[in-house]
Amino acid sequence: MSIAALIAGAISGVGLSIQASPAAAITGADFNPGNIISDENFFNPNALGAAEVQSFIESKVTCAAGRVCLANLRVDTFDIAATPMCSAYQGASQEPAATIIYKVGRACGISQAAILVTLQKEQSLVTSRAPTLYQLSAAMGAGCYDNGQPCVDEYAGFFNQVFNGAYLLKRYTQPPGTGPGTPYTSRYDLSYPVGRTSNILLSTNPCGSIPVYVSNQATHSLYTYTPYTPNAAALANLDGPGDDCSTHGNRNFWKFYYDWFGNPLQPITPLGWFDGVSMVGTTVTASGWAIDRRTSNPIEIQLSVDSGVGAVFPANIPYPNLGSAYPGSGDNHGFSATTVVSPGRHTFCVTAVNPSSQVSKGLGCKTLTVEAQPPIGWLDRIYLVGDKVTAEGWSIDRDTASPISVEVSVDGGAGQ
Repeated sequence: MSIAALIAGAISGVGLSIQASPAAAITGADFNPGNIISDENFFNPNALGAAEVQSFIESKVTCAAGRVCLANLRVDTFDIAATPMCSAYQGASQEPAATIIYKVGRACGISQAAILVTLQKEQSLVTSRAPTLYQLSAAMGAGCYDNGQPCVDEYAGFFNQVFNGAYLLKRYTQPPGTGPGTPYTSRYDLSYPVGRTSNILLSTNPCGSIPVYVSNQATHSLYTYTPYTPNAAALANLDGPGDDCSTHGNRNFWKFYYDWFGNPLQPITPLGWFDGVSMVGTTVTASGWAIDRRTSNPIEIQLSVDSGVGAVFPANIPYPNLGSAYPGSGDNHGFSATTVVSPGRHTFCVTAVNPSSQVSKGLGCKTLTVEAQPPIGWLDRIYLVGDKVTAEGWSIDRDTASPISVEVSVDGGAGQ
């Protein structure tokens, strides 16, 4: 992070899954300097739960023998009051790094995936087996200079770095004057405005700048935090240093995110599971759960039968332990959809749909043979009144709620 960004944002006083890496390799031609990551991916406070963060870190690093790294790091945290940028943080003794990342993301509205990527692009902390004290102390690069000088004291330390780094990234979305004190009237609050073209530097060296149309708030925040864009040499070899006019911060943010969590511009798709189908007669019930990680509101489920829509309904019934597996979502995201079908072999498919973005995700299909059920009933009695015979009892068809016909025969012949 540069001294410019420091001035801009100085502060006064469960069965879990992580998105797989992309199948196709990316190249520098895929980098869009004006749209590095979508707002919905960057400002998603429910991107990863604490257990998911821990699992992800452990998948990337094993600490060197006898050394502290991100996988086993624990630090004391402290209470921080709510501000217009972040909700209150409740401190605790010896909190794991993964818990800090999760809680800070929730408090400041910054994706836990984005925090992990920033830790990597600033100090290689996600993959470092034996990070130095400086790497941990300057974890997010918040309040740190480009010339290698020590970070500002009030930003030092892993917890301070994660919280203040996320704070700044959120701060840059707010208008000047939002926060207390003079730093919030800095001209840097107005740098790289969304919806306009700005000249963004290529390097700390005198290498000039290039015009970039900044298309969203997340990209604006990234440039305010790290005010350089990669040149052609940096993009020609995504794992290499480039040349004397190359910088790598925003290039690496984009590449690490893409490699670890998928395309940063890809819309967020719902999560869910199709538990199965059950059958009573020709009535079929599909059950499971579905959530949108950005909200606790229920999302829509579509049940299709043989490629035709059979039912549309919300996923809003209790599903045990879902809220603990996906913190912030709550348990009321189960579904149980019932539809009546004709006898025969049918394929039932479930799709979760986010109503706000209409982004959908198929949760799977199951095939079931629905058999016609013979009627059942009981003859209670037959009695004679004069020359008229009356038969009484009951009969139902389990495939329908409609009344059915009953035939009465006399001496094996046709009756009525």
